Amino acid sequence: MKTQTLNFVKLAFFAFLGFSLTLTSCSSEDGLDGVDGEMGPQGPDGQDGNANVTASNWFTIEWDNAIPTLSEMYVDIPEITDLVDNGGMVLMYLKTDFGNDNSIIHPLPFDADDDIVFKYLTVNAPSENKVGILVRLEDPGANGVYVEVQNNPDYTLRYVLVPATMAQAFNFNNGGIPKTFDQASTLFGLDN
Repeated sequence: MKTQTLNFVKLAFFAFLGFSLTLTSCSSEDGLDGVDGEMGPQGPDGQDGNANVTASNWFTIEWDNAIPTLSEMYVDIPEITDLVDNGGMVLMYLKTDFGNDNSIIHPLPFDADDDIVFKYLTVNAPSENKVGILVRLEDPGANGVYVEVQNNPDYTLRYVLVPATMAQAFNFNNGGIPKTFDQASTLFGLDN
């Protein structure tokens, strides 16, 4: 019986102690906040953001060489050699404006109707003063598309230069390239 009484007294004591601590514990309204500690050490450099992505404004098509079946336009971009040599990527887009804020943007290469193809190549020919992008329009049926798009503000081009760090981060080399301009503009913070 003495053991039972002793166990009951211990239980009552610990219950009273726990109850007392609960009632008298600190709350967020009691006392002052502690003093903030010193700033910790600088962390390691992070991955490059989209600040290093370069995008052109939309520009009209001005053929350097134009014949009914094959037209070419050269865009001078001196930094493209280092970009490509270091694993960066070049993206190119064709925008067709239908008026009333209606347009469609195609990534190049773009195969239109009747085997008409818009495509681009990077060019590294410094001895000929040509370092940049060569835009091509192939029209095997000689449909006159090259005349329709020449200097026409309803047909514009835009390039996006993506540094290697971004291309690797988004796995561009393994199919992670944005499929649409909307995806690219979201990824890189571009405007239309």
